[in-house]
Amino acid sequence: MKAVLITAIIVVVILAVGVPVIYYAVGSESPAVAAKTIPTGQVVGSVNHVEKADTTEPTDTEPEEDISAKDMLAQMQSNDTSAAADISGDKVGYSIQYLAEQQKIQAQQTCQPLVDAAQQKLDDAEAEVAAKKKIYEDARDDLDDAIESEDEDAIDDAREDVEKAKKAYESALSEKFAANDKLVTARINCVY
Repeated sequence: MKAVLITAIIVVVILAVGVPVIYYAVGSESPAVAAKTIPTGQVVGSVNHVEKADTTEPTDTEPEEDISAKDMLAQMQSNDTSAAADISGDKVGYSIQYLAEQQKIQAQQTCQPLVDAAQQKLDDAEAEVAAKKKIYEDARDDLDDAIESEDEDAIDDAREDVEKAKKAYESALSEKFAANDKLVTARINCVY
């Protein structure tokens, strides 16, 4: 019974998604529901009308010319534009790649100290976890020794010490995870 129900649900979903996509692909003018598609053919969403893309190319009266920055500066200077007066030809023409490289260098200089500080906090937290774990293990060994000696007061004291050491160890682990999260965040924010 469950298999029939699951099969029916799958068929309904396929029909609900497939019919609008096929209807849209066939090219109907006014579908009740049409699916928008992206170039890969994946369905992005649904709308209540079909949006026709404007496939006509814009016609300009004069075609655009590809002009370099140096040519543009020369043209501005020949037109006696005051904005071009303070610009020299050797300062023009930085490529986008060069500017991106400069931005990357600046980001590294700015972000690296933040990442280093977060890494140092994580290293300190890991050292603290190791120390608290050692104390916790020692407290458990003391409890085992107290149980073997069958001294009720020593057992109670050892159990309290184990609880305190366990809480301190768990707290140190929590701080380590928080420091790790901060390091990951710093690295993500400082992607260059």
